[in-house]
Amino acid sequence: DAFATWSKAGIRLWQGGKFTDLYHEAWHEFSQLYLTKAQKIALYNEAMKSNVPFKSFDFSLNLN
Repeated sequence: DAFATWSKAGIRLWQGGKFTDLYHEAWHEFSQLYLTKAQKIALYNEAMKSNVPFKSFDFSLNLN
């Protein structure tokens, strides 16, 4: 179930969606259309080294 979706045509906020869903979809727009592959790899590698706890899709706590 999605609260928002992203495509090249734009972002659609579905009923029940919040502004945070718009920010999430805007990240997809930026990262997929404006960053080069090398920039994405560098960004994701840096994030993996951050040792910041995050919640996965199934909401279980993951630590690097």
